Amino acid sequence: MLAGALVALLSYMLNAVNTVVARIMVAYLVGFLLALGPFDHVVVSALHLLFGVWNSSVVGYADLGVNVVLATTGNLVGGLLLITLTHTAQFRSERG
Repeated sequence: MLAGALVALLSYMLNAVNTVVARIMVAYLVGFLLALGPFDHVVVSALHLLFGVWNSSVVGYADLGVNVVLATTGNLVGGLLLITLTHTAQFRSERG
């Protein structure tokens, strides 16, 4: 959930800056935080496991596949739930 919030923050921050250099710096900063923090995002988890596959015999491609499926499912369900709740709350507040 926090990883999704960081990615959403990234989209807002990219709209707030005007130069290419600033956009690269913002994207690098958010990517750095995603990679080093304890966030469960499908891209971050897949990269960590892919490095494990390449550098260790303990982690295999099956582990990578299971993790990607589980993380993607969790992100989809959580994202859809969050979007549905926020849009419902926004619609109800606009109706009065």
